[in-house]
Amino acid sequence: MQTLPRYNGAPGQDHWVIRQNLKTGERSLDRLWWGLIPYWVKEPNGGRKPINAKSESIASLPSFREAYKRRRCLLPIDNFFEWRAFKGAKTKQPYAIGMKSGDPFALAAIWENWKRPGTEKWVRTFTVVTCPANELMAPIHDRMPVIIPPIAYDQ
Repeated sequence: MQTLPRYNGAPGQDHWVIRQNLKTGERSLDRLWWGLIPYWVKEPNGGRKPINAKSESIASLPSFREAYKRRRCLLPIDNFFEWRAFKGAKTKQPYAIGMKSGDPFALAAIWENWKRPGTEKWVRTFTVVTCPANELMAPIHDRMPVIIPPIAYDQ
């Protein structure tokens, strides 16, 4: 399967994530759907499919708790977009955020297995973990994705 380059990944699309098997330690690069469906949801259209999970509450909220314990992953990217609202403006201004060096980096994410009712088909979904904005991001938005430094990839 050939995949065309994508210059603006968005929620509701498949994205490459790096997952690690807890039993074997083996890593894999897999395509998962951005918009988490918790394993216990009965219908695909039932409930919301969160694209972000706040780091402050991820361990305690039912929608994220099990995935946070057992199914963490990395979302490799070269930048992300954040949208800044301006008082009185009807539209927001997009900002592409990346490393000063231009190097790719990874965002923290969690993933979930969900079995489509009445079938044997598994759907794998993910959500990006967010935290309060740092001093560079704060003028644009009050939150930002959790960026995982390369030194932590093997931890």
